[in-house]
Amino acid sequence: MVEDICNDNRKIYRITVDLDSYKDVSKALVKALEIFDIKQLRLYQTPSGTGFRLEIRGEFTPIEDIYYRTLLEDDPYRLRFALRRYLGTGEIDLLDISFDEKEQIGGYYGRIVEIDIRDIIDDIMLEEIKKRSYTVENIYKVIEERLLKYVKKITLWTIVIPAEKKYIDIIRDNFRKYRILRDPYYEDRVIFYKVSNENLVEKFEELDIPVITYKTKEITTKNVDLSEEF
Repeated sequence: MVEDICNDNRKIYRITVDLDSYKDVSKALVKALEIFDIKQLRLYQTPSGTGFRLEIRGEFTPIEDIYYRTLLEDDPYRLRFALRRYLGTGEIDLLDISFDEKEQIGGYYGRIVEIDIRDIIDDIMLEEIKKRSYTVENIYKVIEERLLKYVKKITLWTIVIPAEKKYIDIIRDNFRKYRILRDPYYEDRVIFYKVSNENLVEKFEELDIPVITYKTKEITTKNVDLSEEF
């Protein structure tokens, strides 16, 4: 099976890498620019504002797709899912699940925004990256500061629900990028956290998940971490 993917010389013309924070973007951009021409790269922000996609254009084999996505620290769940689909079907267009598909699965249907990489990486920085003469901490800091102009205001939902497996299963089937923690005061309750601009209480009602209480808070998209935890 491993030998099959190594010997697969079919061509893929786009590699995409999902990145969940400004720091992830900084690290991936620098690594990508050490390898590829800046003209091959595109950077996009999700409609929710909480994630990014780095796209690399060119000609790649399936093993190169996996290699570069691993090197640039693509979302490991996405990478594992894509590899399972490829190995199960042999179809290379299933190897790289599209960013648009992931966003629709997550409930976001807004506009994907392209970020001009030249607005983030100037000529001096690019030369330092190509020569590998930069200081890691400094260059990451500059990139993150320049990404701040793309910060958006979003709503963080905190919803308390009964701690029953059937409700947790429904959540796992219908949401992504959330966090569930046990309520420290009530053993029979859990707390659900998610960033969303839609009314999640109404969504819970549609899914027959009882809401005990909830609150909302306006935050920004910088450094949002809502990976699943339970």
